Amino acid sequence: MVGDSGRGYLLELLLTKIRYIALKHNTNNGSLSEGVQIVGMSATLPNLSLLAGWLDAELYQTDYRPVPLKQRLKVGNSIYDSSLSLVRTFKPLITVKSWCEKLSDRIARAFYNLKHTGTLTHTHTHTHTHTHT
Repeated sequence: MVGDSGRGYLLELLLTKIRYIALKHNTNNGSLSEGVQIVGMSATLPNLSLLAGWLDAELYQTDYRPVPLKQRLKVGNSIYDSSLSLVRTFKPLITVKSWCEKLSDRIARAFYNLKHTGTLTHTHTHTHTHTHT
């Protein structure tokens, strides 16, 4: 769902259905707190107070990050930091489709053998990676 461009719409529909069913079953006090708990986290969601109000939820916000956020800019084969100083250059790695297919097959066979025999069998094949220059 992370890569789905329509996920906001789908989440809103899902939450609306959950709210409706929960409120229908909890007509005594009209609250979602009886039987349904929704916990959501987002690093990019705007209008948090509006969403919290709609969900009748408590809002907790923090700017704490256990790992510092570093912003980078990629232009061509170069990476720049937020002050536009060059961090590094690189050569993109282009992997051949057939190599990926062979690797996937080897991994699948290893898992199959592990499940059925309890041991991994090592097969040695030559692999080639190609770099674009």
